Amino acid sequence: MRKPRTNAERWTRILAWLKKEFPPNYPVTVRSIKMKDQGGTELVRKKFLITVRCDTCWQVRFDSLLHEWAHALTWEGAETFIDDHSAEWGIAYARVYREFYRWKWGTAVE
Repeated sequence: MRKPRTNAERWTRILAWLKKEFPPNYPVTVRSIKMKDQGGTELVRKKFLITVRCDTCWQVRFDSLLHEWAHALTWEGAETFIDDHSAEWGIAYARVYREFYRWKWGTAVE
């Protein structure tokens, strides 16, 4: 598989990869919008809505997406109501982040 050439191709590929490798308990929709924060995650009618700030550089958008995806993975976790960024979330984020860099846009040779 060839390495994606544009950031739009990278965005599409990372979304497909996340949905395949780290599926949350509910379907996910991701939107890039103008917003104050870097990102957000909501559960709406048994579907996750992840929003990522659109007017920032692509690397920040990718990082925000991984951050928010970890929230979706730990949404119903034991520590959810205690702390947004719990130890459980930190482990999920570290797993996603580590595998993202190992994945290399689907071009890594094992």
